Order: sequence, then C-alpha cells, then structure tokens
Amino acid sequence: MTEAAANSRARPHEFTIWLGRGELTDELLERLWECGCDDGTVGQVQGELRIDFAREAESLQAAICSAIADVRRAGCAVDRVEASLTERWREFVEQTAGSIPDPTFQRHH
Repeated sequence: MTEAAANSRARPHEFTIWLGRGELTDELLERLWECGCDDGTVGQVQGELRIDFAREAESLQAAICSAIADVRRAGCAVDRVEASLTERWREFVEQTAGSIPDPTFQRHH
C-alpha cells in the first residue's frame, strides 16, 4: 500500500495518460505493471497507447504526478494527460469545502 493510499483522505482519482504512438506488447505491459501501473488499464486507440488510471491519492494532482513517475520509470514518455471535467470539479469542491456559501434558497419579504 502506498503512503497516499494509507492516508485517510486518499480516494481514487480517474484520469488517462497518453503515451503516443507505439506497439502494445506483453513486455511493455509487464514493465508498466512492475513499475507501479497496476491500477491502470492499458489500451490502444487509433495507434496511440493510453493508460486509464483509478489511482488512490489525496488529490488529483498527486495521483497524476505519481502515475507519470511510474510511467517514466517503465521507460515510457508521456504525451499528454486527460482528466474528466467531473473529476476536476470533484477536486475543486473538496479543496473549497466550507469556503463556498451554501446555495440554499432564502425567501425575502
């Protein structure tokens, strides 16, 4: 268990790391697995390799940074990272909890 996963504030964050064009081989899958990408699903879309992650961490940023480090340790280059708007919104809400007024309706006479 990683340090982030052991932390009580850790939760899974979903995002995709694109590796660019390449061949999806058993050797590549094994290297990624051994370097800590066992929480990702590797696939190929129109010749581009991608890894869909659900990584436990305190924040989306921490999850992405640790996944990039693992991908690079496996000898792969990162082309781009994508996180859904829903994931980024959830991160924003968690970071601003208590600082945004409650949107309850108040009737004024």
